Amino acid sequence: MSVIYLVRHGQASFGSADYDVLSELGYRQAALVGAELRARGVRVDLAVSGTLRRQRETARAALAAYAGAAPAAGPAAPGGRAARPAASAALGSPVAGAGAPAGTGLAVANGAAGPDVTAGPDVTDGQDVTDGQDGLGVAGWAGEVEPDARWNEYDQDWLIDRHADIGDVPAAAERLPPSRGMSSRAFQGLLDVALSEWVSRTDTGPGSFVAFSDGVGDALDGLVRRLGSGGTAVVFSSAGPIGAVCARLLGLGADGLVSLNRVMINGGISKIVSGRSGTSLISVNEHSHIDAAGREFLSYR
Repeated sequence: MSVIYLVRHGQASFGSADYDVLSELGYRQAALVGAELRARGVRVDLAVSGTLRRQRETARAALAAYAGAAPAAGPAAPGGRAARPAASAALGSPVAGAGAPAGTGLAVANGAAGPDVTAGPDVTDGQDVTDGQDGLGVAGWAGEVEPDARWNEYDQDWLIDRHADIGDVPAAAERLPPSRGMSSRAFQGLLDVALSEWVSRTDTGPGSFVAFSDGVGDALDGLVRRLGSGGTAVVFSSAGPIGAVCARLLGLGADGLVSLNRVMINGGISKIVSGRSGTSLISVNEHSHIDAAGREFLSYR
């Protein structure tokens, strides 16, 4: 049986000029993910990330913590307070065992690049930062992180502009994008409406939900084939692709997918297993490792 862990990126920079950058809290959340995988004794045979900056930064911080390295960035705690002991221990302090679990550190695909799939502007929310490299090196991590743009998030601002009724607004050149011009709560309301409309459409061309969902599904199927029996992969992605995979495996419609998308926690972990009986979703949005660190580590964007 193979196992795939889907990890949502840490908190990004909502409302700023560049959303596609982890906040200091986001780095802490990512490190908590790595420490959680290490504490579970997970053997990572394959590490994959979308090509967006926040996804790759999450992969770096999480795998560094998994390998026992100190966190690359982050404050003592959100708000400048000293981190409570549970969080401090998770972010690089010694835990049971020395180093990552035995057998970890397979050089992913012998350093080969992931599929050459470049998401168009309609389905990419952030900056593609593959930098022409085959994989992302991580301090303390013996392998690489394989980039695969099929795990990229859809463009949330594009989605709201095209699929949500936002009333009379100035021309695009004269106004801020929705993610910079409104509160997080108001933005989420519009995103729910836009997602529902987008997901319910049946068109299949570039920028459609069908194309987006099929791309993520193909990426998952490819991982299952590569892992074979007994392999384990960790994928660093976003709420949209993770929600699409979970909804597909659960047979959910548009409303179910929107509900999943709305509650995805930064640093949440979803677990998929695949064996003779097929591919199944075992858990969605696990975040006890975030809760244990303290309420201030919980975020949704």
